[in-house]
Amino acid sequence: MQQDQQVFGAATQYLQDTLFQPARRGIVARLEQEKGIAPGVMETFQVGYYCDPETLRDGLLSMGLPRERIHASGVLRRDVNNSITIPWRDCANGPHGMIYRREAPLMTRTPHGLQPVRYALAGDRSALPPMGLEGIVHAPVDHAILVEGTFDFLALWGAGARDVLGINSCFVRPAQMRRVLLAGVKCVTICFDGDFPGRRGALLSIEAAHAFGMDARVQLMPPKLDIDEYLLAHGLKAWRAMLAQASDGYGYYAAALIEAFANQSSQALLHAAGRFCALGEKSDARDEILADRLWRPIAAHTRASWAQCMEAERLARADPSARHHISPIGSLLKNRTGSLHPFPSA
Repeated sequence: MQQDQQVFGAATQYLQDTLFQPARRGIVARLEQEKGIAPGVMETFQVGYYCDPETLRDGLLSMGLPRERIHASGVLRRDVNNSITIPWRDCANGPHGMIYRREAPLMTRTPHGLQPVRYALAGDRSALPPMGLEGIVHAPVDHAILVEGTFDFLALWGAGARDVLGINSCFVRPAQMRRVLLAGVKCVTICFDGDFPGRRGALLSIEAAHAFGMDARVQLMPPKLDIDEYLLAHGLKAWRAMLAQASDGYGYYAAALIEAFANQSSQALLHAAGRFCALGEKSDARDEILADRLWRPIAAHTRASWAQCMEAERLARADPSARHHISPIGSLLKNRTGSLHPFPSA
């Protein structure tokens, strides 16, 4: 184990020297120009660059570490993004372990080129606060805009948007949404990509917002057009004008339920809608919103009576597992890799 600590400590030193210090200014300048990001923004949010595992291996070899020891340590482990993470538990006692308490966005080399990625290296990645949250805490806003990518956030921040949060994911995790709520945000507009992950992530994010008693609106980007590309072509004012047309989150979710359960029975649809309601606490104000925005279109589609709808919600709330944040719609959302994973526990 001591050998592992030494290898991980050396890897931390290597990352500190080559990643968190944006010495390769040429890469940063090129990305700023390509993405339309204002100069200095990437440094403000500590965006560095990242390289593939082979480069880290070569760096450790150059520090005099034996090849066998490097591979045996597990420091070159890859994750789903074909990137390397060094878990906090593996280097907590290392000489440079504190570097992993920095919640900095990184650059990772993927099959699609150089991309940004952020890791909660001090623990669970789901606890990583959205980018820009600190600014909202210091200058409270009732409404915030959620975007997926780091480049999306950086481009918007550089353009002057201060009500934007970058989650670096295609959906908001419960721990992230809780932080947003504690920052004083009462309503979120979800502005994700218009592809399958973006549409799926919007539904999961609506569930997270509802679970914490927050209103949500949805305005997805046009297909095959990222926010940074949109800003380059049309500017911030046009992007905000597009957001003004955002759909109500409950109505968006109801329409998605109706589509997802098109080949299921009406009872199955009512049950799923009831499970969605059960994700959040029951209150008179929330009941009124659910009745108008969620149940009304579903009742019209299924031709169910109001009593049947309320019975479906009652049964769902009586289920002990109702608050476990398992997505009511997730199992019906398919892509080429199979069905959606359950909504993560809060």
